[in-house]
Amino acid sequence: MKTLITFIVLLLAGNTSYAQLSKTFQNGTGNQYKIYFKDGGEVNLAIYVAYSDKESIALEYYLEESQVKSVRLWKYFTLKKAATGPTTILNGYLLLPEMNGVPEIMEAKHWQGQDGLSLNNFLLNNPEQLKKIKVGEEEITIPAGKVKAIHYRHKQANENQQLDFWISDEAKPIGLVKLVSEGKKSDANYSIMLTSMIKNITPTIDPKKAVPLTNKGKAILERAINKI
Repeated sequence: MKTLITFIVLLLAGNTSYAQLSKTFQNGTGNQYKIYFKDGGEVNLAIYVAYSDKESIALEYYLEESQVKSVRLWKYFTLKKAATGPTTILNGYLLLPEMNGVPEIMEAKHWQGQDGLSLNNFLLNNPEQLKKIKVGEEEITIPAGKVKAIHYRHKQANENQQLDFWISDEAKPIGLVKLVSEGKKSDANYSIMLTSMIKNITPTIDPKKAVPLTNKGKAILERAINKI
């Protein structure tokens, strides 16, 4: 689900000021989600803060299939928030059980949207852009309970995919409580729901131990992404 990193960048760019970055994104805090696919498959997703300071934040993702748990992976991204201008991705790391505890450095192309979305054509670099896609304020029911949230809708320029997503201050640090994706491609149809808040999480990936992406790592990455 490469699209998710795009959403985190969007939320940082649109909802978090330079001065608030380290305060809002406290180490070890995060959100637990469930991803529901149109074909009936489900994936558990956790997103949590691995590190943060006044200028940057590192987020780690953990994904696993809900039922057989045959696919598990971790991703780690370092994001930089400028005093003015957009949030940028500095680097990304990948870890799978087959890598024996040694993370690999992802190539920039792996930060782009697998399912029709790319970082360049989706990123909203300031709050004014975010306001343009606001639908309204709503109370919605999700697995975590009832929550008041702001509903946004983003359509691709080529109209191949539409994303509806709901953001709430009650779901910090990430803020995302619900997302519904609809598109012409089969893998572009899914929904994401917040199930719980998490804290005191220790990241699995240590960037200091990372090595360049190997051919084996590339193959594992593509196979894992196609399954999830």
